Amino acid sequence: MMICPHCQKPIPDSQAKFCPFCGTTIIQTSQPSNNSTAAVQTQPNKKLFFLESD
Repeated sequence: MMICPHCQKPIPDSQAKFCPFCGTTIIQTSQPSNNSTAAVQTQPNKKLFFLESD
């Protein structure tokens, strides 16, 4: 199980491309790791805001 490097919550899907909690992009590295969690890198979050006018 991976841990999101942004919000630190566990990501249940090992093939996930985004954190289901905060939306951070998850990049899986192909380097072997001695740690039980997969190595992940993050990219900056881009947030969309929608404004509704009356």
